[in-house]
Amino acid sequence: MYAMVARMWKSQSAPLMLHLPREQMPSPFPPPLAHALQFLQEDFSIGPEHVEALYLYAKFQFECGNYSMAADLLQPYRTLCTSSERNMSALWGKLSSDILMQNFEAAREDINKLRDAIDNQTFAPPL
Repeated sequence: MYAMVARMWKSQSAPLMLHLPREQMPSPFPPPLAHALQFLQEDFSIGPEHVEALYLYAKFQFECGNYSMAADLLQPYRTLCTSSERNMSALWGKLSSDILMQNFEAAREDINKLRDAIDNQTFAPPL
């Protein structure tokens, strides 16, 4: 069952994963997010559904205990995510993955990013 679910999420996020920047390779994405999403859509037919599948695949990897893969997938997801709620969730997942892998330097960076995100987050007024 797990193998089937993993294949499903991997295949749905595969078009995006093929174009993710690798270490020691320059990123194919232009700097601003809007341009990156437009670039992916126009040049590679990669849409929001592929970005969402990347998140779900990373979440699945985390739940299976593959924290390294989850962290590797969540980083580019955060770059392409347009939902502040999902972005925050991905940042918490990345922090959790780094802690569970005992990668404390990366976890410290994630905590700083979380602090900034929380400080800059706007909350709806209470009803």
